[in-house]
Amino acid sequence: MDRGQLELLNLALELKTANMRLAVLVDRYLKMTRQRKARTVWVRHWITLRPHQGAYANLMTILRAEDVESFKNFTRLSPQMFADMVHRFTPRLE
Repeated sequence: MDRGQLELLNLALELKTANMRLAVLVDRYLKMTRQRKARTVWVRHWITLRPHQGAYANLMTILRAEDVESFKNFTRLSPQMFADMVHRFTPRLE
């Protein structure tokens, strides 16, 4: 290899290194400037009532009446199926 080819290879290597450094800097910049998606609900209202209302008596009534999706998420059952199971199992459990 002659001197000109070595210089050309050296320049190509420096260019590749500079491109890699630039990619790292751009990635860091993008991470710093990304904004987080605003949360719509931090804590559902009924969760804050648990220490005062208990986990069953009042809380279940509130969930069943006001927030059916949260009731399903909390019990993994629809309100109708939950009521049916309570009706069926209460005599056996008593």
